[in-house]
Amino acid sequence: MKLRLFIALNLPQELKEKISEKTRELAALFNFPIRFLKPENWHLTISFLGYADAGAVNPILRALEGAAEKTSAPMVELASLDYGPS
Repeated sequence: MKLRLFIALNLPQELKEKISEKTRELAALFNFPIRFLKPENWHLTISFLGYADAGAVNPILRALEGAAEKTSAPMVELASLDYGPS
């Protein structure tokens, strides 16, 4: 079975609450029901890796953990929000 793999950052709860407020405002602009993912599923995708077998997950995780140990958390400022996949 192929898995859809991507590298993502979890969002802080405070940011999820702000985005949730904006999605409610956005939903009110439509004349039909619109559905957003649940906030617990929200994340910032850094890179889409593609589709791979389940056996590829652990080597990728080990590589990412090694890289993360050598790096500090980034400061991210968003200019816009987008949704996907297209």
